[in-house]
Amino acid sequence: KWQIEAVAIGDSPAWGITSHAVEWGADLIVVGSHGRSLMERFFLGSVSHQVAVEAACSVHISRPRPSARAPRILVALDGSLNSLAAVRAVTERNWPLGAAFQILTLLDSRLLSASAWPGPHTESWVQASDTTGTEWLERVQAAAAKELRAAGLQVETRLLEGEAKHGLLKHAEGWMADCIVMVAY
Repeated sequence: KWQIEAVAIGDSPAWGITSHAVEWGADLIVVGSHGRSLMERFFLGSVSHQVAVEAACSVHISRPRPSARAPRILVALDGSLNSLAAVRAVTERNWPLGAAFQILTLLDSRLLSASAWPGPHTESWVQASDTTGTEWLERVQAAAAKELRAAGLQVETRLLEGEAKHGLLKHAEGWMADCIVMVAY
């Protein structure tokens, strides 16, 4: 029951897709990935990467799955209101039976120091009794996991040290994630 329209645009692929999405008022862009290696993407560029970075709406990058096993969905969580909205978006979708979910938070210096200077998105999670920078993130993860479980989804949580932009992809590859749900900044 989706409304689908084919459009041809004379422009570079990524700019054509993102600019048309804005003009049309798209809620979601779905693009494919060639599955190139990191080195190939570095030298050749990646349309899907550029669309994901530049798009004003959600982007789904699809690539072939290597097996017929149930999908594995990695939910990147940083405690922000937007990342909690991403969790709610996951609960609103229909997932295949047996899909596995993992909530991942990467502990970089920004997140670890957020409890020292609580802002609008951390003040409801940070408590005066916290002794490290991770307690509030554990509470955020527990709340997100509870929300996913209430939707009938199998979920586990992981807190890992490292910079998000590198650690997320490395962990997703090691866990063999089929989908990464995250917010753009």
